[in-house]
Amino acid sequence: MGFIGVQPATVPLTSSDITDGIITTAKIADTAVSTAKIADDAITVGKLPSGTVIQTVVSTSTANQVMTSSTYADIPSGGHQVTITPKLSTSKILLMLTGTRISYTTTNGISSLKIVRSIDGASFTDVDEIEYEHYVQGAYAYSRSATLYDSPSTTTAVIYKVQGKSTGTGNAHYTYSGVPAVLTALEIKQ
Repeated sequence: MGFIGVQPATVPLTSSDITDGIITTAKIADTAVSTAKIADDAITVGKLPSGTVIQTVVSTSTANQVMTSSTYADIPSGGHQVTITPKLSTSKILLMLTGTRISYTTTNGISSLKIVRSIDGASFTDVDEIEYEHYVQGAYAYSRSATLYDSPSTTTAVIYKVQGKSTGTGNAHYTYSGVPAVLTALEIKQ
């Protein structure tokens, strides 16, 4: 039988017979590549479905932190913050704060908490007030939790931190006796 050009091989081709890069993705059938053949780092976050948790950052605070400022200020004794750098500018950040607080006073105590953020080193701005003028008389312990979404619209570092104030006559503890407060930031793909 006749042919045009170079005579075909008389033995089957092997992978070493094919020059690297010569076969394009258009020449590969959609069903020819299985998940097992794809490297773990070959999938980008852009290909993940909406609702996927892209990353999680957790900060735990266990120091005995007493809030004494009558205006909002960073939580004393090292503060409480997380830094997250979103992979996608369209992601939302799910923030969760959990822990136990103890307030005690001889007359009355009023405390408040809020979460603030800084994007790429800019000034801190309010995200949400999560506890406003919690009033207590005597000794009082309680659990608290807050969950909120934020849309920083950036792929640069975002710092979220807790600030508090105590406007009563007693002490308001952010954490006490080693009972932790946990601040978690999760990047959620939209």
